[in-house]
Amino acid sequence: MIRFFPDLSPLCGAIVHAGGRPVLVGGVVRDFLRAPDATSFSDIDIEVFGLSQSVLESVLGPFGATFVGRSFGVYKLRIGELSVDVSLPRRERHRSASHNDVAIDMDGNMTFAEAASRRDFTVNAMGVDWVSESFLDPFEGLVDMRSGVIRHVGPAFSEDPLRVFRAARFAARFGYTVAPETVALCQKMDLMALSRERIWEELVRMLGHDAGLGLSWYSALGCLAWYPELSALIGVPQDVTHHPEGDAWIHTCLVLSAMDDVDVPAESRLLLQLSALCHDLGKSVTTAFRAGRWRAFGHEAVGGALARQLLSRIGCPLVMQAEVVALVKSHMAPMQLYAAAQTGKVSDAAIRRLACRVSIEKLLWLATADHNGRGRDFDPDPPAVAWLRERAQRLSVYHAPPQALMLGRDLIALGVAPGPEMGTLLTRLFDAQIRGAFVTREAGLVYARGLGVLTRR
Repeated sequence: MIRFFPDLSPLCGAIVHAGGRPVLVGGVVRDFLRAPDATSFSDIDIEVFGLSQSVLESVLGPFGATFVGRSFGVYKLRIGELSVDVSLPRRERHRSASHNDVAIDMDGNMTFAEAASRRDFTVNAMGVDWVSESFLDPFEGLVDMRSGVIRHVGPAFSEDPLRVFRAARFAARFGYTVAPETVALCQKMDLMALSRERIWEELVRMLGHDAGLGLSWYSALGCLAWYPELSALIGVPQDVTHHPEGDAWIHTCLVLSAMDDVDVPAESRLLLQLSALCHDLGKSVTTAFRAGRWRAFGHEAVGGALARQLLSRIGCPLVMQAEVVALVKSHMAPMQLYAAAQTGKVSDAAIRRLACRVSIEKLLWLATADHNGRGRDFDPDPPAVAWLRERAQRLSVYHAPPQALMLGRDLIALGVAPGPEMGTLLTRLFDAQIRGAFVTREAGLVYARGLGVLTRR
């Protein structure tokens, strides 16, 4: 393993020269063992044994280390393309349920096993001694890794409730299962003392992997204490004709998984994942047995308010909240418009009005995932999606809403003074444009003159 990191030799050599023992620890060891041929490692953790903090600082100084984690004995530096964290072994004592309320005792004379006992999972508690290249695995993390198991290291796990969310994230990332004893411990831990910033950060990181699997582990481990709107979906029935997969919770997990297969640009992926997460929240409130079937009339409107409530609680940025809410409130529109088109004519105005409420391009990405959240073979272009895309493209509103052809300066040229009357007229003109009354500015001027309500200077 050491040969993959030749750039670390000067740093580790300096540590050894000062009497220390550098050990590669954590994710780099785990990921190397999972994929030995991978060469894209960029984040390296080194734990240094046998040195005091003052001596370690003197060794790291020439390498440009920044002491951003000085109180934790953690130093950051860059070596070539590598981002390196160097730390001393430490004992941590959580003084309260807060994730950050921790007392730190650094001790370079600790054994590797004692230092590793503070880590979260056995797969993260392995190390490689830089000098001897010996593999250090006091808690049999390699066995768990080969078995595909996330298992907590020891009693210290329960001191940090954020580790419950990390268990779900690692399970989603690697496709592992969580050991039964770890599940039982997680379910007993109080998660509500965590900050919403931490909850948001963990959700974003979890969504970057198999989000549907991660969400299912959120339920199993107790993470839904932060997400009562999602928890309320568990057991909510759906019509078996349209949803053979099961209840609204199972559907939500499947939609999140399906979103991984939708061709969404990277810059929009988080937005669409959050929309998939929240799209059916309203079903917990609106589902009822009517006319021999389970129905959830109006769940999209109710779901918009619930989505805002959930996202606000976990610290989602306000701009993103607004976009998610818009997508949730309109997520049934593609199917509803498509169904209407099979029995009658859907007006161009209806498509334009939809584009004024929400990005049709993003809406169709969500609709594709929603369609595929039924446990069937993936369909990259469902009929309703293909139909609405063609209509929106033909009307030039697929990527962006229609832009007003008539502006305030046009009305001023016609003699309308700025003020409330102008605002009212612009609203009427834009509505007429949406209805197709005119399609060019020139035609808009003619239409405006014909209103008969323009006031000359």
